[in-house]
Amino acid sequence: NGLNESIKIHGKATSKELLKIKNLKNSLILCDIEGGEYELFEENLIKEIFPSTLIIEIHYNNKFPLEQFGKYFKELYSLNKIFQKPRSLKQFKELNKFNDNNRALMVSEGRSSIQEWWHLSPK
Repeated sequence: NGLNESIKIHGKATSKELLKIKNLKNSLILCDIEGGEYELFEENLIKEIFPSTLIIEIHYNNKFPLEQFGKYFKELYSLNKIFQKPRSLKQFKELNKFNDNNRALMVSEGRSSIQEWWHLSPK
């Protein structure tokens, strides 16, 4: 789609690395870092990247309450939670010859809970 010049891939997502990126304040940040979101999005970083739009895949963590994590964003962002919906296996005609259990296994991501994404829009 001619976007090769517009997309940049950087190293490990840390606050320090993110803040090195020019024009980060008006970006779309898509975050899927397998639980690292709790370490990355601390209060100071959130203020520095505002008013960027954020989409964060949430991984449940017993050590860090989700309510506390949400409070970091409350002042600057509006939160829209997006939850994974059940998949219809009818759309995959290639799976029709398999039994129910095998069909379900083939499209399973093996998640321990329903997937949740946070869409954070600047207020």
